[in-house]
Amino acid sequence: MRLSVFVKPFVTLLLIVVVICALYAFVIIPFFLHFSNYSRVIHVAKANTLVVQDGGKVMEVKLIGVEEPQENGPAATTQCLDEEARHYMVSNFFTKNQDIRLIKDDSIGDMDSEGHYLRYVYLKNGDFLNEKILENGLGEQPYDPNLKLQKQDELTQAQKDAQSKNLGVWNPQGCGE
Repeated sequence: MRLSVFVKPFVTLLLIVVVICALYAFVIIPFFLHFSNYSRVIHVAKANTLVVQDGGKVMEVKLIGVEEPQENGPAATTQCLDEEARHYMVSNFFTKNQDIRLIKDDSIGDMDSEGHYLRYVYLKNGDFLNEKILENGLGEQPYDPNLKLQKQDELTQAQKDAQSKNLGVWNPQGCGE
């Protein structure tokens, strides 16, 4: 009889701990993960376009302020360094199912004319992907003197750095003129 006086509170406490742990593991954590700020990369489609899963939605995301590397001159439709840029993105920035953070720029629309979502992309380690692509010469900023992006200064500086180092599209022996 004396043993049951100690066993009942212990069993009750144990049941409370089990219920709290179950709620935490199966309700609280999934709830916050569902509403987290991260999306998951499914595929690198182009040097400036990712296919991501954002919650339950699969969407194509174009990096704001980054155009694909293009060859100048009469063959302007031919992509110059595009495959190299895509490969560089995959090998240096992405592993399968990497989490990223997508940030909208309120100074431009949500989507482009082709239906891509326009976003700044941050890797989980904090790297700003749009900037990294430009500073490695794997893309270039679109020229629009009327456009003032929220991250314009960072992107412009990244492109100037690539130009001064003759990287990627700015290499005179490569795509640049």
